[in-house]
Parts: sequence; C-alpha cells; structure tokens
Amino acid sequence: MSASPPIPPPAAIGAPAAPRTLKARACDQCHARRIKCSGEGVPCLSCARAELSCTFNKQPRKKGPKGTVLESLRKAATDGPVQAGVVAPAPAPPAQQSMPEGTRATAADCFSLNTYLGLSISPQSMVETPQNSLSSFFMGLPSSAQISNHPPNLPAPPPSRNPSLAWLSIVTKTVLLPQIDTFYSRLHPILPILPRHYIQSGIDAHIHLQDPSFAALLLAMSAMALVGPVAANEREDDRQELALSIIEETMRVKGMVTHHSPTMEGIWTNFMLFGALFNTGQHDAAWCRLRESLTLAETLELHKQTTYDSLPIDECSRRIRTLWVLMVTERAYAMQRNHSIIFTASTGIGWALGDLPWLQADVTDPKDLSAMLGLRCLAHLYYFIDEDIISCWNGKCLEGVCETLDAPQVVALQRGLGAWAQGFTEESMAQLSEANRADLLISQQWLRNRIWQLTVSHCLSGDNASEPELRPAFSLKIAEDTIKVCKMFSPAALEANGVGVAHKLHDIILSIIYSNRILDDHSHSEPWMTSPPLVLGHHLRAELTTLLRNFRGGRHPFLKPVLEML
Repeated sequence: MSASPPIPPPAAIGAPAAPRTLKARACDQCHARRIKCSGEGVPCLSCARAELSCTFNKQPRKKGPKGTVLESLRKAATDGPVQAGVVAPAPAPPAQQSMPEGTRATAADCFSLNTYLGLSISPQSMVETPQNSLSSFFMGLPSSAQISNHPPNLPAPPPSRNPSLAWLSIVTKTVLLPQIDTFYSRLHPILPILPRHYIQSGIDAHIHLQDPSFAALLLAMSAMALVGPVAANEREDDRQELALSIIEETMRVKGMVTHHSPTMEGIWTNFMLFGALFNTGQHDAAWCRLRESLTLAETLELHKQTTYDSLPIDECSRRIRTLWVLMVTERAYAMQRNHSIIFTASTGIGWALGDLPWLQADVTDPKDLSAMLGLRCLAHLYYFIDEDIISCWNGKCLEGVCETLDAPQVVALQRGLGAWAQGFTEESMAQLSEANRADLLISQQWLRNRIWQLTVSHCLSGDNASEPELRPAFSLKIAEDTIKVCKMFSPAALEANGVGVAHKLHDIILSIIYSNRILDDHSHSEPWMTSPPLVLGHHLRAELTTLLRNFRGGRHPFLKPVLEML
C-alpha cells in the first residue's frame, strides 16, 4: 500500500487569513467625487488622471456623542427627556405583574432556580450615531417577523427595582421586541432551547427591568438575532453595528449580577453571546463565552441523569435541550478551532439521547416539536465524535504512534456516519423543518470530511488501499454528496444555520484542493465516478466554490482564503 504525501497539520487547514493592511484615507477630491482613492503619494492616481490638485486638508469628522449608542439611551433615561419617536414610560404605571408559578423564581429570590471563543480579541470599537438620530436608527432596522406574539401596546412598566436597568424601558419596543421576534422566526428552529412563552412572560412582567440576569439574556438574544441570517432587504452593516453595541451592553449588565451561583440564565446568556461573537469574527472572545457556558452546565450537572429526578418536567425538558445544544456546539467548535471538550462520552452522557418521558413537556407548538426532533438527531450525529477523535484532531497523538485511530476504526466511522443518514425514513425527515434537514445532512458530510482528513494525516490513506474509505478519491465522493445535499434546499434554509455552513463548505473545498494535488490520470477510479478522478476533482471544486460564493452573497470570512488558494 503506497502512502500518500503528508497532509498539512489540522491546525493549518482551518487557519485564518492574514489581517488586511488598512489604506490611507481618501484625498479631498476623491472624497468629494465619491470615488476610490489610491492614497499613494501626492497626487493620487485619480487626481493625476483628472489633472486635479490633490490635497488632504479636510479633517475627518468624528460622528456622534461619546460612548456607544446604548450608552446614550441610558443617559436619556436618567438625565433628560427621551428622544423624539422613542416611547417613554407612562407617569402612572399599573400594579406590578408576577411570573406564573413554576415558570421562574421571583426577583427577590435572585432567580435561584438551579440553573457562541482568555479574551485576547477585545470587542471592536463601536461606531457612534448622532444624538438626534437614535430613535430613527433603532426604528429603522427592518425585521422579517412581525410582532405578533405579544400585546400590541404593552402597559407602561412599573418603577424599576434596579435603577441601572431603567434605560431598558426605552428600548423594549424599539430594539428588544423586534429582535426577539427575529430570533424566534430565524434562529429558534435550529436552537429550540427556550419556548417563546417562557421569554414573553418575563418581558410582560418587566423582569428585565428588575433582574440583570434576565436583562442580559434578552440583550444577548437580540445581539445573536442581529448577526444571524440576514434578509436581502436588510443592511448588514447597520445590524452588525447595533449588535456590537448590544454585546458590550450585555457584558456590562452581566457584571451587575450580585449572586454568583450558576443559573440557567447564565448558561443561555453566555451561549447567545458566543453565537453573536462567532458571527462577528471574534473567535477568542466567542470561545471564552462558550467555555463559560459549558462550565456552568457542568457545575449544574446537566449531564447527570440524577439531576433531573427532583425537577419539574418542563424544567427537565428545557435543560436537556440545552445539554444537546452544548454537546453539539462544543464538538463542532473543537474540531473547527482545535479545542478540547467537556461533555465526553466517558461522562456517561449517552443516556440523554434516549427516549425520555418528559422530552415534550415544555413543547406546545408543532414547529417547536419539529425543531426539538431535529436537535436530537443532530446530537445523535455528533455523538460519533468522541474525545479520542478530538484528541487525534488536536494533534496530541502525532509525537508517537497513535493508538486511538487505525484503519479499521476509520472504515467503521465512515460507514457508521453513512448509515446514520440512511436510517432516516422519508416520514421522519418530513417532520423536520427544511433548515433542520439542511443542518443535519451538511453536518454529516462535514464530519465525514473531517474523518477523511484525519485518515490522511495519520498516513492511513493510499491509492491502493483495500477499502474505498481509505483512498484519496474518497474526498471526491464526500464533495459530490455535499453538492447534492446543498441542491436539495433553498438558500434561505442553508443560511438559516449561520456562517458555520460556510465554514464547513470551506473545509470540504480544502480537502478537494489537496486531493487534486495527489491524484493523477492513473489514480484508482471508483464505480460511482462519471469521469476520471482528476477531472472530477476540478469540477467538484468549482461547484463548491460557487456555492460558497453564493452563500450570503459571499459576505463571510471563508470565501477569500479559498479564492486566494485557487
């Protein structure tokens, strides 16, 4: 069996592109003419061609007041009248509402229910907005979902028990409610952790004006909704600008929590922050938030079956869904960013994937049931990736002979992942949403690709190997199946799963590029191939690159590295 050339180490496969060098600002003439300025010497290229005097006399104007957009709103809530167009609290508030019993502990109990990467990359500096346009800035952000699950006119909130949260009463209608609606229309189908009624009851009772834990959760959900799937008619830059401000505010409000016992609100808030930071490219900060969420879940022993014996069944249902999301996310992120995992198979987590009697206790909407089933299937899929595979992927076995991954295990893993998809009937798949099915099937192909990369890096691959799963051309089979999966779904269903889909397509393209380097006209041809391996590899690479280019119109960090390699 001939061994193939060594593949680049796993860390190099997903390495980020080098940072871009900032160009000088435009000259006065190019700025006035609204054209691109070369910024190289005087005169610049545009002024030289037009025979204009090239000057840099105009000073850049700093926009807006000091601080972030939401800091200005806090100031408006405490120091003066509200901006025009922003609804202020009525002078005579009604009696305070209370949470339904069994749904949430009271604020006086400090939410005592047992309850998405070091921060070496600081949050990006916030772009400031002029003081006289705060209201229009918030009201102008479009949302694909209409506000329909809450009363059209919320009663004015009671006096806040926490003066530091009073400013939230201003942005409840203009920011929180529209983005919470966006979260449930776009993200909840793939993250069915919190039922709508659980969050809405807290908003209606104005808990976010009293308890910083719940306020931070709402802000984190809003930030994640802003940088999640973006509709074609929405301005992505404006949404990201507001999301960065909300992320900063979430961190500030998190710091106001006076009790230090782990809570479910803490787990959810950190996970939503992870999602928002990941989608804005702040991976070190995102990992920090994900790790905090996982540590809180481990402290609360969400992975132990005995934890659920004394809890209400609706709380059990919420917690087990949270565990599924964390288990899937940490495994996917560990393989993308070379991290370790906490909820390993050795912790006995397998029981959580079984048929539990209270799984649907907190699910009333048929769409939520579909989302829950999809999440459970995804957890089953990622359970194939245990701590041994993660250890191999992180390179902890490369110094000596690997005793974890061998050729028979690779073949068993590849066939097990293939059989997992074949085990779904059309009836069972029909119960899932389109976004759920897309997430499941693309994740399946991505995991097969990751196992193939490990096969090559462990020198287990060869053109004359006895099993097709061990040959270099097997990456072409994975790529072909990935293209078929992508063509099964609409662009909206693919984009609903976030930029993680683009990351997975990027990884599969890298494998194709490597395969094309070692394949030739004499490479072993498989029965499923419609053309010679080398020709097929170039064709599949082109199709996958087109898919990556069309994903969100190419507005993601994974297209440029591929184009540079090509």
